[in-house]
Amino acid sequence: MSADLNRPAAAALRLAVDRFVGQEATPQVCVRIKKAFIQIMREQFGVDWPARVADSGLVRRRQETEPPYPAAPADAHLIFSHFRT
Repeated sequence: MSADLNRPAAAALRLAVDRFVGQEATPQVCVRIKKAFIQIMREQFGVDWPARVADSGLVRRRQETEPPYPAAPADAHLIFSHFRT
């Protein structure tokens, strides 16, 4: 991600997560946070997030031998610690 997107992305992520504080951390809530983040980036910062990230070269296609999702880090519970579980 280019340096010019760091602050807007951080602000958008904070706003998106704040919308769902207190809800149970389920996969559906995570998807809604992602959608809210993309919407905030588009509406408040004028960034077409999926296209911008795809063009940056930061996203690569998953190899056939890779699992569909990486294993969660040992401290993953800290990421969602402010959600009700």
